[in-house]
Amino acid sequence: MTLNRGFTSSATTAGTQLIFELKGELDVAVAPGLRGQIIGALRGLESERLVLDLTGLTFIDSTGLGVLVWAHNRLDERGSRLCLAAPGRQVRRVLEISGLDQRLHLYDTLDEATRAPERPG
Repeated sequence: MTLNRGFTSSATTAGTQLIFELKGELDVAVAPGLRGQIIGALRGLESERLVLDLTGLTFIDSTGLGVLVWAHNRLDERGSRLCLAAPGRQVRRVLEISGLDQRLHLYDTLDEATRAPERPG
């Protein structure tokens, strides 16, 4: 679904995992729409994890980071897990500067994110 200025997100399921592929710029203009999409997708779905594929994400601002933290907290409350997969160099740098690379579950590839243990041991 295109939310604004070329930002798109698409959701698929793989077993007990929900995978959102994000492309474009996740900023103040699109963050509320993405949050709404995640709420809608999780409603009634018993996923063990939500994987956000960040391969195509070219930019993220503080509002976008807020959506990631919100999703992480919401899934944690459900006993589920948020995994961030394959952020590009610029997005990874923002995650590092904000310290969220230490708080959120970050993986170099989508495959690693979907194969990670349900809970870190």
